[in-house]
Amino acid sequence: NDTNKVNTFNLLAYDYLGKDPNTSIYFSKEALKLSEKLNYGMGMTEAFLQMSSGNINIGKYEEALKNCNEALKIVEQLLSSENHALRPSLLQQKALLLQNIGIVYWHQTNYSKSLINHYASLKIREEIKDKQGIALSLNNIGIIYTELYNYPEALKKYFAALKIREEIGDKGN
Repeated sequence: NDTNKVNTFNLLAYDYLGKDPNTSIYFSKEALKLSEKLNYGMGMTEAFLQMSSGNINIGKYEEALKNCNEALKIVEQLLSSENHALRPSLLQQKALLLQNIGIVYWHQTNYSKSLINHYASLKIREEIKDKQGIALSLNNIGIIYTELYNYPEALKKYFAALKIREEIGDKGN
């Protein structure tokens, strides 16, 4: 069905992200067009998420922020109106979007805004008990503290992330 097409476009966007960000953005836009036609909220948020990642990879930071903010509006609408079964998936999307916003601000050397967004992402990941996501957030926060020359705080975050990764058997492959 058509939602499967949206999901396939989004998977292709994800797959091309590291290989060819422009192709990733193309598939994201196709997913977004079809999602809008179907009024498929989860498809729209995923398309915006993938589009923002592609835009980050090619240095279009303002465009990436727009993508994230559009998706966050949709996520908030869905969280207030959708059934509770979708709540964990929507919160996962929100955490990923906040992470991308944090990455944009990191690239722009706006470390205070980057930290705000990474901590917001961390809070959601803790709420939904996403251990791999928690470790990723802690690592991202550690990177920012390293940029700020706050090595004691950076090490705390890195070691906390490492501990979680060891607990869940994540070897970083």
